[in-house]
Amino acid sequence: MVVKSPALTNVFSLNIRKEAISLETVYDTYAPGLYRYALAITRSEADAEDAVQDVFSRIARRSSEFAKTRSPRAYLYSAVRNACLNLLKHRKRSDGANVDVGADDKANDSNHLLVRYEMLKLPIDQREVIILKVYDGMSFEEISAVLEINKNTAASRYRYGIDRLRKALEETDEI
Repeated sequence: MVVKSPALTNVFSLNIRKEAISLETVYDTYAPGLYRYALAITRSEADAEDAVQDVFSRIARRSSEFAKTRSPRAYLYSAVRNACLNLLKHRKRSDGANVDVGADDKANDSNHLLVRYEMLKLPIDQREVIILKVYDGMSFEEISAVLEINKNTAASRYRYGIDRLRKALEETDEI
């Protein structure tokens, strides 16, 4: 993912653990996970990139708001989620439109592609919990903060999503 925004190179002070951190450092730390999360929600590489870039552009313009957050990670994931949902709302996509599985180093692995394809078929509430848990290593407590849901609800969505994935993959193995 290439972001072409001069604002991302601006440096601003952010008091996290009493260190000054540049926006570029925050971007380098969180952007890959945020992009995966946005891709899971939007199902489009372009929309995922737009959502992540939009969030970082807003942070660059209003760094003082970001500096006040107790959990930068939760703030970023919530902001990306909101940006993705706004994109989807404005574009009024149908469920099957332009499903973009994405391309990365693992794209040649057919099992990986199959899992990604089956992930896209999950309901969004289950898909986003699985992405946050598996790919970004968040605890259910962290997920509950990002999604503003109870941690037991996050755990249930995860369990239901994993069960659906398991069943879909077992059906594929039987063919």
